[in-house]
Amino acid sequence: MFSGSIVALVTPFKNKQIDEQSLINLIHMHINAGTSGVLVCGSTGEGNLLSQDERNKITALAKEEINGSVPLIIGCGHPSVEGVVESIQQAQKIGIDAALVVAPYYVKPTQRGLIQFYKEVHDQTNTPILLYNNPARTCVDIAPDTIIELSKLQRIVGLKDSNPDAARFSYLKRKVKGEFCLLSGEDRITPAHLLHGAVGTISVVANIIPKLCTQQVKTWETGDLKTFINLNDSILKCIDILSEESNPSAIKAMMATQGLITNELRIPLLPACENFTKKSLDFLKDFKIEN
Repeated sequence: MFSGSIVALVTPFKNKQIDEQSLINLIHMHINAGTSGVLVCGSTGEGNLLSQDERNKITALAKEEINGSVPLIIGCGHPSVEGVVESIQQAQKIGIDAALVVAPYYVKPTQRGLIQFYKEVHDQTNTPILLYNNPARTCVDIAPDTIIELSKLQRIVGLKDSNPDAARFSYLKRKVKGEFCLLSGEDRITPAHLLHGAVGTISVVANIIPKLCTQQVKTWETGDLKTFINLNDSILKCIDILSEESNPSAIKAMMATQGLITNELRIPLLPACENFTKKSLDFLKDFKIEN
């Protein structure tokens, strides 16, 4: 259902408001670049720093501009079942292809608690759900056997995993239902995730190099390993620069140097330091980007 290079889209701001024109431009840039799907209001999109009205506005605008050409996914993370359900129900009214639901952060549930959490969300909504495992941000890891149990639910259709142990995908691939999609959630280890059974990625770096990220997955699928390795070398150079600042400060700064957005974030997130911006400019002078 979901595969290829899916972008975890930033939310562009201008004077503390959503920059609608930049958002429209970004969406069309990705469609033209062959991006396989668009995720809005995720952690890269500063989703938890947006009001519900803003989330609705972004979702509605993205749906209109995408116009069915690629899947539209919305991040619906919250520590409570009620918070997630409300976000999904709002998005359902607009029309989405899936909700990305991260493990409930801060509360540190048990694996039994995670199963109950996702079952409740599943039963109170009617849209496909992608699990999102990101232990570095949530302080809880969704264990493989928990994922396997949840994959039995009708509308839990896949997993975005940022756990650094990419080999977990090999185990999951053998155990989950056939149509359950495994997606990399960490750009640096996307090649390892693909090796172990991922069918694609939800990518941060795709915000700045969408064509390269699309080609990376496609060359893996076709078995063109020489091109795949060369592409990965180029992508890693970009990831190395981005790793010097936190996400989404780094990707927004790099996009701003390209004139794609204004370098503005929601507090407590702050723009990247001037030294990073200079490094980005120097890097981009020598790094050919085709959008």
